[in-house]
Amino acid sequence: MLHECGLPVIYRPHGTFAYGDTNILDITLDAGYDGFHYPENNDLSMIHDSLKDRTCILGGTDIVPTLLNGDEDMIEKETVEHLETFNDCRYVFMASCSLHRGLGLYSIRAMMDTVRSF
Repeated sequence: MLHECGLPVIYRPHGTFAYGDTNILDITLDAGYDGFHYPENNDLSMIHDSLKDRTCILGGTDIVPTLLNGDEDMIEKETVEHLETFNDCRYVFMASCSLHRGLGLYSIRAMMDTVRSF
């Protein structure tokens, strides 16, 4: 129905995916999703290799371990890792999950400043 309205459909699961779980990704993409928003704590290389030619990949810096509890250097390092991993495919950078109440704006600013300077 959403496709008939000209809208893309993004899948946002919870949990981690391992090399043996690629069949889950296959089943998901076969359902007609236009994008896959990967959650925290996933193997970026596996996500890249499994999905780069098949769908738009969405995701980025982890919320709790990095944006909430990390320092500016940790935020920059992780943000660059995501940008470098997905630089050769359809990719939308964003945080790994929703931005929670209490998350310091300095963390979001550090993440976005890194993206802008990449």
